Amino acid sequence: MALAKKLLHTRYRVNDLEQTVEFYKNVLGLEEVRRHKSPRGSELAFLKAPESEETVEIVRTGMRLCIEKGPPAPTGTGRLAQVPGIDLIGKTGSAQVTSLEVHEQYATEADIPYKFRDHAWFVAGVLDQEPKSSICILIEHGHHGSSAAAPLAKKIVEFFYEKKDTSSVQLASQGIAN
Repeated sequence: MALAKKLLHTRYRVNDLEQTVEFYKNVLGLEEVRRHKSPRGSELAFLKAPESEETVEIVRTGMRLCIEKGPPAPTGTGRLAQVPGIDLIGKTGSAQVTSLEVHEQYATEADIPYKFRDHAWFVAGVLDQEPKSSICILIEHGHHGSSAAAPLAKKIVEFFYEKKDTSSVQLASQGIAN
């Protein structure tokens, strides 16, 4: 639990790959598996977590704290995805589109041109319903997973698990008009 809380306090942008890899290796005990240089010049590091029930529980706890608002801050970034009566775990995030220097040129997030806004994402899992499910939502240029993607996940989970009358639901394969 202490490690999950420590992870929730870690908010950073990856500008220094070596420093980030060292953090994951030393603090989380991950093992670096390989490196890859993308065609656009970005270097990627692939890391592997130890395979144990303890590791899985640390991840579950951290993802549960993302959905539940409570101490220590910054828990609850995914609280807008909460669905009463459903055990939902999740993780909010953003994918940086451009450098921080570009963002710093603007007074507010609303001033940032659309093409430079970070992508918003949210991943979630439902653990106590059948069937169990997982969701990944990416909203291009949505700024934050907490405000853009998590509420959409809530709507999907509510629809999937709470919709009782499906007579008005039409699958795409059925076509729009009869």
